[in-house]
Amino acid sequence: FSSLKGNITSNFETIKFMFPFIDFANGRLTLNLTINNINNLVSLSFELINANIKSLYLSFLNFQEENKHNYIDSNNSDFISNNGTLDLKLNASGSLEDFSLFKGSGKITAYDKELSKLELLGFLSRGLSEIPIPLPTGTLNFNKLEGLFELEHNKIKFDQFVLSGLFSKIENRGSFNFSNGELDIISKVQLIGN
Repeated sequence: FSSLKGNITSNFETIKFMFPFIDFANGRLTLNLTINNINNLVSLSFELINANIKSLYLSFLNFQEENKHNYIDSNNSDFISNNGTLDLKLNASGSLEDFSLFKGSGKITAYDKELSKLELLGFLSRGLSEIPIPLPTGTLNFNKLEGLFELEHNKIKFDQFVLSGLFSKIENRGSFNFSNGELDIISKVQLIGN
């Protein structure tokens, strides 16, 4: 964080964090968090606008290293361009004692000319390129990701995640499990003009 502005209020039953403006990853983060002291339940609402993907990625790697978790591999981040941006919105709630039990919903929009090289999306691009169908060079290069998702315990479920580029669009539905890295996905490829 480079700056933040907001209020923290507390009483016997709850602690509330209300930050309408946080400079984070070169973007703007709005955060509302309520912790119920009696039952240890947390309610979270945040919106991240125009964040730099590379800064966000590096922040996440630092977070998982500090917390001794390995949600994503900390491979070289040089492949991520400096110009990619991300918008992310999430409303979720769960137990303060176990963040893996959180449930909620959200929306993501990402723009980057190197989007296909991100770990999860790169896996999808490589998998599709191995299908024995003659596709023109660059067909599976994407620059935009957009979709709604549901967070349920350790899984992100999505009905229509759309990856798009100059020559193709892929509509995806399925789930991704954070705890074991398992991806279960069905993709529909549409070539532009075909």
